[in-house]
Amino acid sequence: MADLRRMKFKHRGFNPKKIIIRLSIVTIVFMMWGGAYYSYRSARKLILETLKEAALVQVQEGVDKIDTWLAVRKSEVSTIANSTSLKTLDWTIAGPYLEAEADRIEEFYHFALVFPSGEYYVTHIGKVDANVRDRPHIQMGLSGKVTVSNPLISRVYGIPLIIVVAPIWVDSTFQRKVIGLNTAGIDINRLSNVVKELGYGEHSYAFALNSEGAPIIHPDSSKTGTLEMPAQSFLESESDDLRTIAKQMVEGIKKIELATIDNESVFVAQVPLREADWSIALVIPRRNIEEKLRPLDLMFFTIIGLVGAFIILLIRLQEVEKTQLKFIETKLRNTLKQEKEINQLKSQFVNITSHEFRNPVASISLTIQNLIKYADRYDDQKKQKSYKKILQACNQMRDLLDELLILARLESGKLTYKPDFHNFNALCQEICNEFELIGKQKLIDVDLKVDGNYDCLWMDKKLIAMALRNIISNAIKYSYEDSTVCFAVSRNASFVSVQISDHGIGIAEKDIENIFQSFQRGSNSESIQGTGLGLSITKQVIELCGGLITVESSIEQGSVFTVKFPYTTSTPN
Repeated sequence: MADLRRMKFKHRGFNPKKIIIRLSIVTIVFMMWGGAYYSYRSARKLILETLKEAALVQVQEGVDKIDTWLAVRKSEVSTIANSTSLKTLDWTIAGPYLEAEADRIEEFYHFALVFPSGEYYVTHIGKVDANVRDRPHIQMGLSGKVTVSNPLISRVYGIPLIIVVAPIWVDSTFQRKVIGLNTAGIDINRLSNVVKELGYGEHSYAFALNSEGAPIIHPDSSKTGTLEMPAQSFLESESDDLRTIAKQMVEGIKKIELATIDNESVFVAQVPLREADWSIALVIPRRNIEEKLRPLDLMFFTIIGLVGAFIILLIRLQEVEKTQLKFIETKLRNTLKQEKEINQLKSQFVNITSHEFRNPVASISLTIQNLIKYADRYDDQKKQKSYKKILQACNQMRDLLDELLILARLESGKLTYKPDFHNFNALCQEICNEFELIGKQKLIDVDLKVDGNYDCLWMDKKLIAMALRNIISNAIKYSYEDSTVCFAVSRNASFVSVQISDHGIGIAEKDIENIFQSFQRGSNSESIQGTGLGLSITKQVIELCGGLITVESSIEQGSVFTVKFPYTTSTPN
């Protein structure tokens, strides 16, 4: 009686061993979740940084293109400035030379000879009745610097130009001094085209700021200005983020960062020019970069969903166990035997599911670690191969959870028999076609033989299909290569009979009586992946349909599974 009282006490929920097992499973699940989350965050951060760096490199390439082009133009203007013709400061000599150079070098709109007083001569026009000494780029040129102006409206031609300025030097006995300037006008559209070519997906755009933070090139022409009509500087923008970006661009900082512009979250990649006091920025909608992370996000949330389903399954199993334990309390004298069976079942569940989950989880973890470690070496093909490997492991865990959920529904009575009229001939053909493709991977043929017509049977198509798919799937899994799986259908007056036979490893005689129990597998099948749930589910499904399943088998000869269910062609009473 003392033993019985202790058993009753244990079955009311105070079983330390069970509590430890449950805590262990929960701990393992949360460790899996934590490891997956950490790996996901690390991989996501690394890939995002790689994508951002690629965007910054794209802007740098555009800047290098402009810098190279400007450097060549400055060199050409400096070379002409140091010519003997210009050092004469005599337009009758310098003019024809500059006009010849203007015709020769298509990049320049015009050349001009500027005197220190600000008076100047322009090719094909001559002396201009204006003074340019007030221009900042003229003042810098007179100080001895080769420089490039901000965009301005030409006082001669009335169009937007960029002016390249080079000093004309003369060496005297006592000093080297600037005696004049050689200037050349460039159509700003040549630079605008390079900036406009920069892009990173839909709705991205590029712009350029001068040394005062004012836009000199922008897709919105209303925001750009010239020396005479300066645009509002972005340093005075109402947007905090845009002011910060403009300040960094004026300071010549190279970087890419997340910002909010016009109420949209964007990445801004900014790079300064070397040959002019400007900076170029590429505005990229956040989604354009982060959409490339969607496959990784999808895989992570799939894993989280599977872990969540696993936790729900554990809760469901606990509820089922509580129901069983209440029943056990009413029959206390049988508790010892029943508890032993439950503990064995639970141990089998923990061992098998832990083993079945360990391999795909290890595969996912190792693949993600390699993605993190070799992100800079993996090309798109290797990355896609890694993503497929992770997805395959997720599918393996999903299939295991599906079997466990079906078993739980069967045991709880939630999987019910719902018959209707269906074409059984078409169902058999569909199943065989499906598994014929799978069998070809092992050089296994699927042979369908149907004796009779079954185009209108009263049956639960979903349950019958589930059972037959489980059996033919096992037949292919345990068959030897280059063999045939036979799918034969016949009937008598009362039953439809389906025989599925294979030429495989077979089932030992000692294992046949337990082969339809949950978590039971043949002793010779340890090297082949499986959970021991398929045949248990199949037997319960067939019995739910009012049928039965039997098996005949010999080691290394193969197995024959026979399924029988009622033959009915009219609605039963």
